[in-house]
Amino acid sequence: MNPYHYNTPVVGRPIRWIACFWGALCTLAAPPPCFARLIVVPVPMFSLNPTTGYNAGLILSFTEIENEFTESILAPSGSYHESYGPMGTFRYYRYTPEGNNWRVYSSLGGKNYHESYFDFRVPRWWKDRVGFRGRALLMRDPAFRFYGYGAGTTPRDESHYAYVDRGGYGTIAFILSERLELGLDFTLHRGEVRPTHVGPREEYTLEKWRDLDGLRDAFIHSEGYTLRYDSRDRQNLPHSGSLASLGIRGSWREAGSGADYWAWGGEVRRYVSFGGERLVLAARLFLDQMIGDRDTPFFERPTLGGKWSFRGYGYNRFTDWGRVAGSVEQRWLLARAKILRVPVALEPAVFVEVGRVFGSFGDLAPSGPWARALGGSWRFIVTNSLVASIDVGVSPEGPAAHVSLDYPF
Repeated sequence: MNPYHYNTPVVGRPIRWIACFWGALCTLAAPPPCFARLIVVPVPMFSLNPTTGYNAGLILSFTEIENEFTESILAPSGSYHESYGPMGTFRYYRYTPEGNNWRVYSSLGGKNYHESYFDFRVPRWWKDRVGFRGRALLMRDPAFRFYGYGAGTTPRDESHYAYVDRGGYGTIAFILSERLELGLDFTLHRGEVRPTHVGPREEYTLEKWRDLDGLRDAFIHSEGYTLRYDSRDRQNLPHSGSLASLGIRGSWREAGSGADYWAWGGEVRRYVSFGGERLVLAARLFLDQMIGDRDTPFFERPTLGGKWSFRGYGYNRFTDWGRVAGSVEQRWLLARAKILRVPVALEPAVFVEVGRVFGSFGDLAPSGPWARALGGSWRFIVTNSLVASIDVGVSPEGPAAHVSLDYPF
């Protein structure tokens, strides 16, 4: 245990970050002793969303290291967004060797854009029998798009709206064995649809699609259960093992929610390493379906598109009552080095994705309008954490680029 770290008051940590940030700007030669725990990585930032446009800028990633373990990442950034104008973003990620972590994110831009959230994860607590994870969220995004329902929508169906969301979600996980857990899931949030003014030719969603069901504001709370099996060798940078989950949840007007629906879904991830972890083949398959009344809000229904579901398209490109998609990604550890005695690595990857949304299982004909994408990624890794990831996918509708501090899966 490092007494310098654990006996530092809470107020002392921000002071140390400010001091190290100032030193990083002023020191270009051999660093003084107080910098031995800090790695500064400037990351050029560029993302391209086919619907909202480009976002270009710079992320400064300050990574705090102790005994080759990433304890925290401070990553402020400044950028210019084609839809939002100038943007500033603050990120702070905190990790412990026991697997606990929490994240703070806050971003502010023009056109009244803002997004803030707080994530937390405690995998083991109370004699290793219970775990917790969740997120609290507050956002207003004036550049959301909606294309109607179904896999056959085209860019000509695009409409615009500002989406406001306040609430959160979480899971109380009951540890059944070393690899198996049963989670009690809950969601509580209010989603609102508002007019927006981010482009010269926007058409407001509620005017363009006034005859569609589910285009409304709603307060939603839902509860459910998820059975989860995890045999991965590590959480942040998996090289082998599997992750599988199967869950069900529901929302009821009688209980005070704004919609009646049932939803179920499952996901399987598999990781296989070759050549001593230099090559990792990662694959994912997921399926979700919702069964509800016609007033179920469109922002509650399954979607495809974006960094976390389908990298060849912008976020929420496709919407319907169900979705299915698969990804296969080959990761290659290209180079390893040590900076100030801290291991760093560069990892490119190539991927292929196929999927679609559907109204019922009868829509899943092989000859139907399946979405597909090819792409590649560049990742910069410091010890146990992914510090920067740039994923570029190309679909029939054009390229899409996504920047984050996490793997897509």
